[in-house]
Amino acid sequence: MRRFALLVAGACLLCVPAQAASVQVQSAIATLAKLETDVAKLEALCKINAELEAAGDDAAKSEALDRQMEAFVRSLGPEFVAAWDLAEELNPDSEDGKALNAAFDSLDDKCP
Repeated sequence: MRRFALLVAGACLLCVPAQAASVQVQSAIATLAKLETDVAKLEALCKINAELEAAGDDAAKSEALDRQMEAFVRSLGPEFVAAWDLAEELNPDSEDGKALNAAFDSLDDKCP
């Protein structure tokens, strides 16, 4: 019985990181939702995204725009930087990855 209790306790400890990731994702989603309501910042994000898409295979232009995007993300503050970094870290096929990508897609949908 004691062995079973230890196994259950160990299994519960393994669950904590998964819950923490979901909390991080929910925080990131809330941060992105705030950006949706700031017209000027959303327009700036849309402009950079459009330029990145238009750059196509032009490596030099893409690199310059990537640097511009990084600076823009930093200008939005640490919460947005954390959301951006989290999106790069998550497996896009995981539930958390899908949820966060959907929030980024929602931002893209707001662009003209």
